[in-house]
Amino acid sequence: MDALFAVEKDRLISTQKGQYERVGEADIPAEGLLTHLRDFDWVTVFRKEEVHQKRHYIYYSHAQDCQQEPKKASLEEFQVAHKNHWNMEEYHRAIKQLCNIQNFLVRRTNAVKNHIFAALRAFITLEEKVIKQVIANWYQFRENLPTCFLKQNLT
Repeated sequence: MDALFAVEKDRLISTQKGQYERVGEADIPAEGLLTHLRDFDWVTVFRKEEVHQKRHYIYYSHAQDCQQEPKKASLEEFQVAHKNHWNMEEYHRAIKQLCNIQNFLVRRTNAVKNHIFAALRAFITLEEKVIKQVIANWYQFRENLPTCFLKQNLT
């Protein structure tokens, strides 16, 4: 099982036993650095330069056998995992902003379940419209909604 997660720059890593340094201060090459994350396991650390900031990511490859040597993740593995990670971030942002999954004023279990179901169904509908090229992206629907509503209800 592989996993990718972001870490703060103050997390401690060690390339040599007993000598720890902060991720933000470490010399991390573009192809990643195989290192030990304190209180965890062997991981590959990647640094990604984003708008005016550096982000640090841990790529973890779970060893099937305890005797197995730690495996360094390749840059390609990281890039694929990072793209998938970003797609999940976009999904969560859209389901919050466009489908209002977190905005409900009910407390009963069935009402909460119904609200979550309706929000997920709304997202699926948006995704279907993108796939069928009815809209260019999820946010286009929200931008056009007031105009469509007014045309339907005031004419």
